[in-house]
Amino acid sequence: MFTKEEKESVMNKFLKENRGLNEEKTIKIPEFLMNELELHKKRIEEWKELVGTEFKDQDLVICTNIGSLQEPRNVVRVMKRIVKCSNVPNIRFHDIRHTHASILISTGIDIVKISKRLGHANPKITLEF
Repeated sequence: MFTKEEKESVMNKFLKENRGLNEEKTIKIPEFLMNELELHKKRIEEWKELVGTEFKDQDLVICTNIGSLQEPRNVVRVMKRIVKCSNVPNIRFHDIRHTHASILISTGIDIVKISKRLGHANPKITLEF
């Protein structure tokens, strides 16, 4: 188990290396996904009411039953279970990002737009993967 300080350190390092602590990125997502996220948020709000003061709200999409940061290995474990039940090829968590890019390319989305969405410095990087 990670301590709260260790988790914050990992997240801060990730943000600095990948986006910057003060940099925000807006990504357009389909309406059906927004609807799912809204339902998920509603379930979390209902759960928070049941748990009461034990729930430490950190405004996370994926969290434990008490609102804390989810252990990455637990997220991967759940993903592997979903992959197995879905009868799709076994993939790593990061492969979802590559699959997303491949689907966008195959549907004819402009490579510059895809590159920006993925946060790549230029489209050449997107095409290399």
